[in-house]
Amino acid sequence: MYPPQIPKDEEARLASLFRTALLDGFSDERFRPITELATKILKRPSAAVSVITGHRQLLRAAVNIDATDLTRETSFCGHAILNLDQPLIVEDARLDPRFVDNPIVTARRVPIRFYAGMPIKTPDGLPFGALCVFDHIPGKLTDTEILILRQLAAEIEGIVYEQQEQNEVHSEQAANLHNAVNRDELKVFWQPICDPGSLSPVGHEALVRWLRSDGTFSLPDSFMPLAARSGTITKIDRYVLKHSCAKAALHAGGRFVSVNISSAWFGLKWPALAGVVAKTLTTTGLAPGRLVIELAEGVLARNPSRVKQEMEKLKALGVRVALDRLGGGESAFSYFEGYPFDIYKLSRSITSGLGVSVGAEAAAYATIRVAHSLGRVTYAVGVENRDQLAFLRDEACDLVQGDFIAPPGREWRPYD
Repeated sequence: MYPPQIPKDEEARLASLFRTALLDGFSDERFRPITELATKILKRPSAAVSVITGHRQLLRAAVNIDATDLTRETSFCGHAILNLDQPLIVEDARLDPRFVDNPIVTARRVPIRFYAGMPIKTPDGLPFGALCVFDHIPGKLTDTEILILRQLAAEIEGIVYEQQEQNEVHSEQAANLHNAVNRDELKVFWQPICDPGSLSPVGHEALVRWLRSDGTFSLPDSFMPLAARSGTITKIDRYVLKHSCAKAALHAGGRFVSVNISSAWFGLKWPALAGVVAKTLTTTGLAPGRLVIELAEGVLARNPSRVKQEMEKLKALGVRVALDRLGGGESAFSYFEGYPFDIYKLSRSITSGLGVSVGAEAAAYATIRVAHSLGRVTYAVGVENRDQLAFLRDEACDLVQGDFIAPPGREWRPYD
């Protein structure tokens, strides 16, 4: 057996491979239709896309192959990448001195006899592996089949090129967002939370905006998903929490501030949220009873036991906890007994249906009644017209919020 030689440009090849993100979270499913097509068109039982690292060969989107991680020394594709322009075709590995005593050739169970691999290049033009097909009996490829193998390999290259472009854009955007926090480009707006009768503000919700270079503000829906994917979201949460507590501490009168916390906190190795909140309260001097931490309904599905643990710690500090975006389904009512929430926010989907949907009105009525029977507070968001406000007043909803009442602003709304 002759181990494959190491290319002269190996260092550059590996650097180019790392830039593709093929070793970090790349979905095999994008390659699978091509490897499956290769087995059908070329009439071979097995196919894969190989990725050659410094010491290993990884097989992606493998079809009918059990071992997907081999040493580079035993890999066929390690030889294939040495010639970028031509496929490596091994008609009978038992007759090729490079592979005759290779463990995957001498294996008793499904040994490799036939191999054909077309090198696949990164966008930099350097080989990262090969599109390969295998068989357990010797064989050949016709000129037409070789052309097909080339064309399928080109399809793989196109996918890798497209993914690397997306990664680079994502990386640039993520870096910009990370820097936005450091450069104070994130701004906190405040939307009043009001008494439904007098419409006087009893608190404010913190809403983060990204100030862009053209002077416009980006809404959270446009950058928070990126923050979640890039790991910046807990940093943004800390930023908003600190600014919110500091702002509330400047205003007397007991009005509270409500801050939404992302689900990322409940995926950390160790519980950290309650400790961060406690430190922020101490630093800013805000009384714990004036802070509300909001958790979206989807957070509960991530790690229920961790959520309960953190909620109990927050409540022990004197902080109130609100369930955000509460829907009206049967599952919503399980949250009343299963979690120690203090406040339940009716989702916009419910509020928007008031006055026009019997189902939405029934959901609002039931939620308010059950919450009140347990001594909890109800809070409707997205109030956009008089009919919605009138319904919520009639049903004794405790708190209301919406652009119809008061849109978000850069400063706290004073008492009327």
